[in-house]
Amino acid sequence: MPRLVSRSTSNKYIVLCNILRALESLDCTIQKTVGPYIVDLYIPVHRICVVSEGYDEQKYKYLLAVFGKANVIMYNPDKRGFSELDVINEIVTAVLSSLQCVKEADTDSDFYDDE
Repeated sequence: MPRLVSRSTSNKYIVLCNILRALESLDCTIQKTVGPYIVDLYIPVHRICVVSEGYDEQKYKYLLAVFGKANVIMYNPDKRGFSELDVINEIVTAVLSSLQCVKEADTDSDFYDDE
């Protein structure tokens, strides 16, 4: 007999699949353990974690301590007015920010190499 999946779980899975499709050029890990928590999606090169659950203050604070504010993206696919595109946009913005930080760090190191 097929296993029944709740609508919430189904939404979460569908959204995660769509996010992965949109980010197919990035190396992503699904269901990564971070301390006592599991994040749904982790992008190791940019240290970005994505969590598709309702807001959990304790989990959010822990992930902030590990990854920093710009690299923790939480969303709830069951929330009224939810848009996958907003989540994808947040992830892309975090990736671009990460790339900018790397570029600035490389520029700074070039400056010191010239001396």
